Amino acid sequence: MSTENYLEHLNQVIDSNSHIRGFRSRLAEAAKCQRSYFSQILRGEKHLTLEQAAGIAVYLEMDELETEVFLTKVELERAGTKELKNILRSRLVSAQQRQLDIAKQTKGVMVPAKIMQAYYGTWYWMAIHMALSIDRFQDLKTLARHLNLEHSVVEKCVGQLVTAGLLEQKEHKWRLKEKNFHLPKSSPLIRVNHLNWRQKAVEDLDKESPSSMHYTSVFALSKKDTESLRKKLMTVLKEFRSEISNSPPEEMYCFNLDWFSV
Repeated sequence: MSTENYLEHLNQVIDSNSHIRGFRSRLAEAAKCQRSYFSQILRGEKHLTLEQAAGIAVYLEMDELETEVFLTKVELERAGTKELKNILRSRLVSAQQRQLDIAKQTKGVMVPAKIMQAYYGTWYWMAIHMALSIDRFQDLKTLARHLNLEHSVVEKCVGQLVTAGLLEQKEHKWRLKEKNFHLPKSSPLIRVNHLNWRQKAVEDLDKESPSSMHYTSVFALSKKDTESLRKKLMTVLKEFRSEISNSPPEEMYCFNLDWFSV
């Protein structure tokens, strides 16, 4: 995908959310334009205005840096002179480099592009990958039974993980070559990944497992306390990740967290 073309990314977002009824119409509404006009934009016949792009950025919940990159791409496409294009291209490269720097700070790596769609497009690729760090799941038939998957599905997934360089077998034991991954918030797969694991959470409710925790609450509070609680959650998450990274793999759990304005 071109690093300068905002339309390619936008079309990928739409393709990845095709299961959401009326998603394209929601984007058009966010851009405050007619759906027919929005279709012309997606075909490259028209260009987004900065105001329309800002509306889409807000709807897609882009962070400050992602919004800067997206809006700069729109400006670059609309620029009419070589001089302006060069200035905007330089600004875009700078912003994208800052994105890379932030990704590095998370100490996570990107899943190879050739399997990224499969890895985040279903729940079980990630589950199979992480489960193979646990001794009792080294046998693929045992793992398939635990995840309620066909043995052939697990075998195929493992083979592709090996080919992609994420998994290896040493002394008859599967070993994860990488286990800390970073998926940018701007990726069109981020919504699919969130949806997959929240669906698994809903399924877990029916099991009534005593080891599971499920909590949902809607409340009203002050703006000051909103920011305070958000910071506390971020601190807890950092501590959470630190403890997980130092913990020997014996059990596999899923942790979902949502904090948003209604």
